[in-house]
Amino acid sequence: MTVKMPMIAEVAQGIWIAQVEPADLLAFGTAYSQIGVRSVLLVPNASVSADGRYVELPLRDCRLANQGSSAEVVVVEVSRHSRNGAMQEASAESADPSQSAGVDICSQSASEKQPFTGVVVDTQVSGTAGASPYRPGVLTSPTSGDDEFRKDLERLPTPIRNIGMSILQGVREVYPHGCLNYRPKCGRYIERPDNFWTIKPQPRAESFAITVRGTFDSSKFSLIEVKPDRGSYSRFVVRDQNQVEEAIRVILSARRRW
Repeated sequence: MTVKMPMIAEVAQGIWIAQVEPADLLAFGTAYSQIGVRSVLLVPNASVSADGRYVELPLRDCRLANQGSSAEVVVVEVSRHSRNGAMQEASAESADPSQSAGVDICSQSASEKQPFTGVVVDTQVSGTAGASPYRPGVLTSPTSGDDEFRKDLERLPTPIRNIGMSILQGVREVYPHGCLNYRPKCGRYIERPDNFWTIKPQPRAESFAITVRGTFDSSKFSLIEVKPDRGSYSRFVVRDQNQVEEAIRVILSARRRW
């Protein structure tokens, strides 16, 4: 089985920075430690997808060295060449996460593990029919949340529907490897794997409530009013099509840059 993680950068040969939510990394097993901001995933082998957007790696024989608090993951290929030139992979036995100390955060069976959110999983396992450890019908692709958002917009009046479509399109033109994830409790769509913005359709008010990571000087914007929100986030409302361009500019300025 092959896992594809949205890639941010290749920092050196065999080392990449990818984006995956910390909880989703538990599909690789128990983390050796849970400290700091960045997660560290050790893999026997990995490669970059043909379009340069993903780090592709096997689900098995990977070791979660650290589970950080952010969606930032350092992927390290630990395969090495022996003196005679043969490729040797890190021993799975010596890196058995079940033997590590601390709280077992992956005690459930493989069939009970939660799938990745916003990470493409190729379930075609060579020579092993039906061997996928994931429950059928629950895998999500990077576009499934976006499609759900578009479907939700179909129930809105045409003017507000067009505003929502335009905002999503503008974000995806610059940030194509993300996806929206719907949270029923708050009725809000949250960007994954990097939650730098959220959007909530407001049918009665015929508008969209948007939050973005960071704080902004509202005086720099003429068409929208950006206000402080919870934590380190800000919020604003979009009601008219002429606000869309400025809204997209605010949203994209909140994303991480490497």
